[in-house]
Amino acid sequence: MAVDIDELLNRSYAYTHDALWEQWERWAFLFICVLINTFTLGLIPLFSGYRYRIYEGRIEPPGVDGWARLFIDGWKLNIIWIVYFLIPLIIVGLIIGSTLFAVASPIFTIPTGAGDPEVIIQRTLVAAGLFLIALIPILIFLFFVLVLLHTIAKVRAARTGILMDAFSLRAILSHIKEIGWGNYIILILILWIVSIILGLFVGAFTWIPAIGWLIALLIAPAIEIFKARYVSLVYDRGLEHEAPVEAG
Repeated sequence: MAVDIDELLNRSYAYTHDALWEQWERWAFLFICVLINTFTLGLIPLFSGYRYRIYEGRIEPPGVDGWARLFIDGWKLNIIWIVYFLIPLIIVGLIIGSTLFAVASPIFTIPTGAGDPEVIIQRTLVAAGLFLIALIPILIFLFFVLVLLHTIAKVRAARTGILMDAFSLRAILSHIKEIGWGNYIILILILWIVSIILGLFVGAFTWIPAIGWLIALLIAPAIEIFKARYVSLVYDRGLEHEAPVEAG
């Protein structure tokens, strides 16, 4: 399956344009949703709920209505994120912490006559440092794998309407296989590059005194809609037969 990056980017841009341009009321509501999402640290995830609607694969940009449903759908994405990132982060942190404690324990229990304490401390610190250095590529690889799985998982849950489908690894891996692992990785890397460019563009506004952060948040809906639509289209490449959902 050939990777048509231009098509995905153009369709994502067109979708974003249709969602916001001359749709000022919708943009205003989405801006409010972004503000609420941001200042509640995602505890009231209204804008996340809107992204969920885009993941459903609607042909036309969805409206901003049904606030209770936005909240519920936003929390579905929160739960998926917690399972794929927060819980593994806690587990990895505990493993690293306990390992470093075991490596560093000789520093705190140097018996009399065991040798020069400074040498023992230096060797222990070197061992801990080497352990952390060796761990860095493993953690990067683990994070990248989780990103690949999470990207499909959240769209899959939106498409089926079943939260637990986000954790069916067999189905997720099968879907990625249909897209093609090489194609999928390239498409995700392209999204990262575009996200960095857009992030730098928005970040430049934060340097404007007083109102810069407000301008950045005003632009945020456009960027997030673009990214959500892009991810949804990437998902579609593994299910060419799936019929898109009508707007509603």
